[in-house]
Amino acid sequence: MAEIYRQHHPERTVFYRVFFHYFDRFLLEYENRFEREYGYLRPVIQEVVDKYLDCGGFEVIMSSAERAVMEQMRKAGSNADIKHAYQLMEGLSTLRPYLVQELLENCRSVKVKRLFLWSAEKAGHDWFERLESSRVDLGKGKRQIYKGGQFNKKYQITVPQRKELPGVCSPDFPGIFTFSSEP
Repeated sequence: MAEIYRQHHPERTVFYRVFFHYFDRFLLEYENRFEREYGYLRPVIQEVVDKYLDCGGFEVIMSSAERAVMEQMRKAGSNADIKHAYQLMEGLSTLRPYLVQELLENCRSVKVKRLFLWSAEKAGHDWFERLESSRVDLGKGKRQIYKGGQFNKKYQITVPQRKELPGVCSPDFPGIFTFSSEP
């Protein structure tokens, strides 16, 4: 039987109550008592505490998996980075095609769009078939993304050869997904 979600009540914790009751006093006394030794009080400190006290928890802003892998591909500058980005893509079997489509259509980096589409197709994800790649502007001309790699005609980029990819089915990573003809 599934557990019932029980709401946490941070306002009942000692941590919350200390901030709630004493943080204003701390702010008033910081300059005279602590600034000389620790430097000025950065505004972000008060912002974080205020947010915590307002909502009872910290707010963390992060990218969706769809956007995060594109951000990783944007930063990829070496062959090792490209292999790592591909390895990440192999594990992303549950991306949302409608969101991927929107991100690809609005992405300004030809490198990211081509690398993303190539790696998603190569990884064989089911959601890839639901993309309308004809609506994604892939720019013009060839791009050398992977130094010393093989040229992919469809996406007009150089990519690692299959034997160079660090995926779960590669010879570099024998495991449960390695298939052989031996009994």
